[in-house]
Formats: sequence, structure tokens, C-alpha cells
Amino acid sequence: MLKQSSYRRPISGVVGFTLIELLVVISIISLLIAILLPALGKAKESAARMRCAAGVRQIGIAVNGYSVDSKDVYPYGVYNGPSMSPPTTPYIAWDDLLSGYLGGRLSQPDIDYYKVPDLSKHAKIFQCAEDKVSPGRSYAMINPTDSAKGGSLGFGISHPVTTSGTIPPNTRWTSATILKPSSTLVMTEAPNASNFAGSPWSVTIRNPASQDIRLHGDVVPYLFVDNHLDLMEPENSISSPSLWGAYLNPGGIWTVNAND
Repeated sequence: MLKQSSYRRPISGVVGFTLIELLVVISIISLLIAILLPALGKAKESAARMRCAAGVRQIGIAVNGYSVDSKDVYPYGVYNGPSMSPPTTPYIAWDDLLSGYLGGRLSQPDIDYYKVPDLSKHAKIFQCAEDKVSPGRSYAMINPTDSAKGGSLGFGISHPVTTSGTIPPNTRWTSATILKPSSTLVMTEAPNASNFAGSPWSVTIRNPASQDIRLHGDVVPYLFVDNHLDLMEPENSISSPSLWGAYLNPGGIWTVNAND
């Protein structure tokens, strides 16, 4: 009778990890994740910032398109009719005027009279993807607080209408009247809960003091009349950031006046 051998052939010839080796591998993977996650987060933030900046530039192209189609006249911030009783009184915001240039599907009554907006009709580009606060519009047209500096209270870059409902001549800005387009703001980011698409409220912005919601870290996109874009901290958009009065009544790039 043959004696049974105690020899056992290895099942597959593969030797498993030891516990120490497994712990080393897990440690290396954890270290790589810890290194890569912040970089991925910054890359995502940068991509979002660039995406919104590209959207603002598209709005700038629409501003210039409107100007070309309107005999060199720039779009106004908001048209308020002679009384204050929407929806029977015309209320036309700058984004109503530009929506058709950017893929919006507003009818003429949608443009002329403000009502609760149907966001499916408004151009999607008016809201930054990072903006979870504003109902359809993340941006506002520049409206200097001091009308002597080149703007009119409540009407943004252009003043289209008097209290009697008529549009006075020579009050709409043109390329000839904006002497320094490369240093004159036209639009900036202004997310807030009342910035409805097509709304006559929150449609303009007077100063950087109200830019308390920032979607991209510390910087905010600022669009100039010549359509170049700067990303800067709001406090750096004025000449005297240490003075609260400069925040409330800014000069420089915030006004059309070339010498303030």
C-alpha cells in the first residue's frame, strides 16, 4: 500500500498581502486623496469662475449688439412708466432688452410688463450656475449714486424716461458720450433673493457696498463698456477702499464721468 504524501501544491501560486503591506497601501491611497482633493476643489472653483465670466462677456456682446441695432444707443437699466402700478404700467429691465440676443424667448408683452417670470423663457445665461440665491438673474447694471457723476438714480447706465413717461432727448448713453469705455463699468455680479429675471427691482447696483454675496471666493466679475472683464475684490474697485463714503458714492470706474 502506497503511503499518502503530506505535500500540498499551492492553489494558484499567488501569495496574498500581509496586513502590514495592506495598511501601507491604504495609507498611500489616503495620502494621495488628501493631496488631490484640494487641488480638484480649486480646479472646480476656477472652472466655475471662468464659466460665469464667459457668460458675463456674452452679455457684454449682447449690450454692444443692442447698441448697433439701436443707432448707437446703449440699453437702459430699467424703464419705469409714468405710474407705479405693474403689470399695467410698462416695466422693462435691461435683461428684457438683451434676452433675444442670448437665446431668450420673451414675447413683446413679456418684455413690456413685469410679472412673475417664466424662467423657461428667459435667457439662462443671466444666472451664474454658482448662484443658488437669485431667481433668474445674477447681474445688475451699474447705477452711480450721484447723478452728477454720469448716471441717473434708478436707471443704470442710461436714463430713458422722465416722471411723465416721456423719453427726453440726449439722455441715453452712446459710444460718443462714454469717453473712456475701457475704464467705465457697465455690469457686475449682484446675486440676491430679489433679483428676479425681468424685474425692475435689484436691476441696477449703485456701489460695491452691496456686493456682500460673492460666488467666486473674494473676487467679483466686472464688465466694462469695451467688453473686457476684470475679476477683482469689490473693495479694490474704488480708489479709496478705506473710506466708507467711497463705498457708498464711488467714482472712477463706477461712473461715466471720465475725470472723477
